[in-house]
Amino acid sequence: MTPIVAILFALLAAHVKANTKELSPVEVYKHKIHEECIKETKATPEQAKIVFNYKDVPKDDGEKCFMECVYKKSGGIDANGKYSIEGFNKLVDMKYKGEENAGAKMIVKDCSSKVAPKEGEKCSVGRTIRECLSAASKENEFFTI
Repeated sequence: MTPIVAILFALLAAHVKANTKELSPVEVYKHKIHEECIKETKATPEQAKIVFNYKDVPKDDGEKCFMECVYKKSGGIDANGKYSIEGFNKLVDMKYKGEENAGAKMIVKDCSSKVAPKEGEKCSVGRTIRECLSAASKENEFFTI
């Protein structure tokens, strides 16, 4: 390898490393769950994108059930199918520190009173959780759970 090629390669490697976003622990965790829930719910790649679009709410049963799967696997929905403040607070603790942590926990607590299953609607808990968290994301730019 010529010295010029070696220098160019080193500069390219440095550029790639500098411009590669490192994922937070909660994002790594979310990617793992994302893959598991795609397999479990048979969501299309388009439907599964919703998990990373924090301000979007589910538009169809595929997205609702995919989000419900994500919330169950992450602890946001407990074994009884109910909203879990404790589960969401664990995610908050993984992602936020200081004032943002306190603010996120207030959002989690607030959503607990707004989330309820709707009789006859498939995966309605996944939808109602996402609606509440989506509204919070729109009002609080830092909030992306």
